[in-house]
Amino acid sequence: MTICQRCGTASPESSSNLFCFVCGASISSSVSSDAQSNHISANHNHEETNAVAATNLLAIFCDILFSPSLFFSKLSERSDSYSAWLFALACGTVGVTAAALIPHIKGHESVAHIGGKSIGFVILAAPFMTMLTVLFSTLYTQLILKMTGSCRRSFGLTFKAMCYVQAPNVLNIIPVFGPIISSTWSVFIWIAAISNIHGVRKLKLSVALLLPMIVVGVMIIMVFFLAIFAGVLAFMALSSLM
Repeated sequence: MTICQRCGTASPESSSNLFCFVCGASISSSVSSDAQSNHISANHNHEETNAVAATNLLAIFCDILFSPSLFFSKLSERSDSYSAWLFALACGTVGVTAAALIPHIKGHESVAHIGGKSIGFVILAAPFMTMLTVLFSTLYTQLILKMTGSCRRSFGLTFKAMCYVQAPNVLNIIPVFGPIISSTWSVFIWIAAISNIHGVRKLKLSVALLLPMIVVGVMIIMVFFLAIFAGVLAFMALSSLM
């Protein structure tokens, strides 16, 4: 049976008519009801697949944020690295783009070019920044674990964990407090992830991972203030000579 696309009239497949007997449209423009049904079914299945994928993504995101210990305890060597990598790129791209653009949006300012930063450039740069962040954080974490004798799992598993640790970056979309919430939550999930994967106590892990960063940060601040102080002394010495 064929169905006229113009008026919807059904005609038998065996009919020798080349045109619809109701509206006169060419039968060649008509579609078999079975083919049409299959097409509708395929579209429906595709929509269902997309809906399931979106639901699973949201479930993973919520598990990481609110039940990190449970989520990372299930992560294994056999877990899909490709899915973890895509998850990191998605969360990182959203987070970096939001962090770069939202603070510069004022009133009715055009979002096509904010603070001298093109949206296109930010979106293109965000995945690369995310990749560098994941790789550096994985290398740093694995190095600290080896130095403290706490490394019990492979580099690949640590890499997968650091991919999922990027989830809080999405919170950068929250105006004003987003970056603070995102950074704090990321550290909490980072500690929970590595603690569950490598079987290290959270207190010991927190000291091992955060202390070097704190020391380096303090040293940078000290160098900065020493440079300012040296500049002031030099300026005073030049003033006295003049």
